[in-house]
Amino acid sequence: MKLYDYSVEFSSKLFEAFPEFQEYMQIENYEKSKKAYFTIKVPCPSDTDSKLFISTYNEEIEIGFGFYHNHFSLDLEHYNEYEGAISLIEDILTEKQIIAMIKNENGLIYRTLKPDDLADLKKEDIISIYSWKGSYCHHE
Repeated sequence: MKLYDYSVEFSSKLFEAFPEFQEYMQIENYEKSKKAYFTIKVPCPSDTDSKLFISTYNEEIEIGFGFYHNHFSLDLEHYNEYEGAISLIEDILTEKQIIAMIKNENGLIYRTLKPDDLADLKKEDIISIYSWKGSYCHHE
């Protein structure tokens, strides 16, 4: 099965930044198509149940970790989309961004935070925090 050009282009940029991710790449077939996309699930070193998830399904990049995910949609130049996705991955791996489940007046929200932003939250509002290396992990 042949990857769509979009998946080929992004995988090239991704593996340039993270060559170690190649071993986790899986080619997935679109239903009723001769083309394919890829998924990558990188095991988290601090939590065996968590994985960094990367996909090019539906010609968009999806990055997920813990209960959070973000979509980077196709744009005309791809550059900002690719760079944005790779930047988010770098930030997760280096813990410049952590993933938080937080209570607020509207219910639960899932978002990325800089570790310094934790000081601005009430402890009772923090449900869970995932961080790649485990430095900030917290689960209620």
